[in-house]
Amino acid sequence: MVIPSGYKQCKRCKTQFKKWSSRDTASYCPSCNTSRLKRQETKARIKFYYGSKEKDEELKKKQERKAAENKKYWEEQEKRKDPDYLLLKEKKKKLHPLWGFKKPRTFEDAKNKTPYINRKGKWVKHSKRDIPKTTGSVKMSKIKRRSKFKPKILNVKIPKWTPFVEVKELVEQYEKVLDSVIEKLTEEQVANFRKKIPESVWSNSRYLVQVYDASCQLNVPMKHLSIKNHQNNHFAHDWRDLQRIKNEICGDEKEALEVYPAMSRLVDNSNQFHLWVFMEEAPFKIGWKHGGVSPTQEIANINSKLFGIGEVKQRNMEEGFISDELLLELEDKKMESLK
Repeated sequence: MVIPSGYKQCKRCKTQFKKWSSRDTASYCPSCNTSRLKRQETKARIKFYYGSKEKDEELKKKQERKAAENKKYWEEQEKRKDPDYLLLKEKKKKLHPLWGFKKPRTFEDAKNKTPYINRKGKWVKHSKRDIPKTTGSVKMSKIKRRSKFKPKILNVKIPKWTPFVEVKELVEQYEKVLDSVIEKLTEEQVANFRKKIPESVWSNSRYLVQVYDASCQLNVPMKHLSIKNHQNNHFAHDWRDLQRIKNEICGDEKEALEVYPAMSRLVDNSNQFHLWVFMEEAPFKIGWKHGGVSPTQEIANINSKLFGIGEVKQRNMEEGFISDELLLELEDKKMESLK
């Protein structure tokens, strides 16, 4: 079948129709084209108003899910009326296998980056952004929040000071150990072991003190006091306590040194502190010529005004640290130095 120029054959009805222009690419005649467009419109309308089979299936699934959730919710609400059920539920709550907690939201947990359970029930590590700005319902200021992260000093209850008592049992134990091993050791080893045995051991409510002979170090009669507290922590280094230990074991008028050595001969193996006490007059004198003591904060404020110093802080002295007579003597010496 020959198609004349300027005409085109319809794909649907096979009739010839005239082109609109030489570039016209239409493959349907005007009557077929209008019916085709109508069919497309009707399909779109049906799809829009009634939906396809896939959409219907999705809607059905959603409705089923909602119905199941509602049913589960109302069943649990009825169960909640029973107090025994609530107790069982609390016990069944998932705990972390290592840390053993549920939802840590405190500042310490955030600081230590301990994991917690989020709303989805997953274990999440804390980050800087996860640090909560509130505790409970009370909003906290910046200063309070920052103070939570400052290192806290341990509130250790310090017992009352009691007089020192000699503990002879510890020295005897050292000697028994030496007697059991003395046959296997040489003379040099025995001599070195004997140096490590303390002359005496003293104990009170706070401290344990081992006393060694240290006369060989400066060729002057000296004692070496090795001091540690019963908790064996670093809080043993209190100047007043060390002064009192020296006074009670060696004498009030004896002078002692604490050494801060060169790094090449540093010894730091435990929370133990050491004093070297001159048992006679010290070969050299270091420190102030006259004494001065402020046993309370009020007296410290008065003394600071007398000497023209700024504000000072002083803690109150414990009973028995210094006698009243010695206090008066030191005050007289201080007043003489001002004249």
